[in-house]
Amino acid sequence: MYFERKKYVIIRNFWFEADRNRSEESGADFAEYHDLARIPADKTGVIGIMKRQTLVTDLTADEEVLKSAFRKNTKYEIRRAVKEGCTAVFYDADVLKKNDELIKKINREHARLFQMKGARVKDEYPYMYAAASKNMLSASAAFFSDQAECVYHVYVTGNKTARLLHSVSVYRDAVSNDERSAIGRANRFLHFQDMMHFKEMGYAVYDWGGYSQEEEFKSISDFKLSFGGREETVYTIYYAASLLGKLLSGAVKKFWLKGFAE
Repeated sequence: MYFERKKYVIIRNFWFEADRNRSEESGADFAEYHDLARIPADKTGVIGIMKRQTLVTDLTADEEVLKSAFRKNTKYEIRRAVKEGCTAVFYDADVLKKNDELIKKINREHARLFQMKGARVKDEYPYMYAAASKNMLSASAAFFSDQAECVYHVYVTGNKTARLLHSVSVYRDAVSNDERSAIGRANRFLHFQDMMHFKEMGYAVYDWGGYSQEEEFKSISDFKLSFGGREETVYTIYYAASLLGKLLSGAVKKFWLKGFAE
């Protein structure tokens, strides 16, 4: 499965593939394969390979089995969010395609969150819209009563897998520690609701979109671990798929593929 973006060159993003699919690369300048379980034997045109860890939750398990893997505090926070009136809404690709203003809104909140953290802001709208256009994007939101959404989750979906792409908590609007804590509970609540939604839709895997033991990501990783899940190793591989792609591969690796190895 893939979607593509066009800006000077054509970048085709492959998801949920078991191996490299050369026949589907025709017409693209670059092919990016995400979250492969192993490195393909075909390394023709490879520019970079990134190895990373992720956590996955088995959605084929019974609901009670899923919840039994949650930490005690996580279960409590979810129950409390329910008591406080937190609710969730889901948006499939058809809805997102017809309402790209919603994608733009999520993108703005994502950018503001990164600004608050002092991190580099990246425009994620083209990527999300391209995925929605190929029916490979889902989103959800949590809110309390009549208030505005306080948490957004965005997923790349396909092959019975929901892979977390973005998690955006709207902390900037919180005026007290109590409000920030409530948003944290809404985030946990929404993850659980997402799991149940995808399970009901027949999905088998809930991928947490990465996991790292580095100190910089300790709090995020601990949050994900609080839901259980098993650790897996995956690879993202970037190929030059055309003559233009090969000619530009040196510049792409130098200025774009930071963190990728040869």
